[in-house]
Amino acid sequence: MKAKERKEKILQAASKTFARLGFQKASIEDVCKEAGIARGTLYQYFYDKQGLFREVLHDYSRRIEEFMKPFTELGIELPADREGVKRLMAMRMSMIFETIAKDRDIYEILFREAISRTTETDDLVREINNKFLALMLTEMKAAAEKGVVRMEDMEFNADFIMGGIFKIAHEHIFEKAGPVDISRLSEKTAEIIIRIILK
Repeated sequence: MKAKERKEKILQAASKTFARLGFQKASIEDVCKEAGIARGTLYQYFYDKQGLFREVLHDYSRRIEEFMKPFTELGIELPADREGVKRLMAMRMSMIFETIAKDRDIYEILFREAISRTTETDDLVREINNKFLALMLTEMKAAAEKGVVRMEDMEFNADFIMGGIFKIAHEHIFEKAGPVDISRLSEKTAEIIIRIILK
């Protein structure tokens, strides 16, 4: 196995282990068992558990930039009518909810572990949160330039909306037993958001 592939395998195993056991209870040995490697192999890539935990979050922070491009960068023009905005917002919500469902281990960590003082990862949690906020702000500002949205404190509103989105994800994806209808969840969330931002 190439070094890059082995490192990725370790990060995936670490994500599952930290999500399942929590940072405090999880050990390097637990990660090694999940990855099917010897401790010495892990230490070739990571100095200790703290460094491994930080790299799991930092790796996800990098990936956010790859899949969460603003619509304007994707060549999608923002509509000026309510239904058009709602459809586009539902599309964005679907992208967010799908990645949360797909990267469940990461979000288990973010929601339940990463804000703990003992993990010393507050900076990375803020980095991930700020990337989602930056995406929301970019699209809200673009909509404001077209005269579609109404708000004075755009940053506060973006923060409020993102908090609501993650709350919905926690309640309807993590805490719900059985399959989740991402499409319906996205449409309902989009409807609430446009009531806040549209004129």
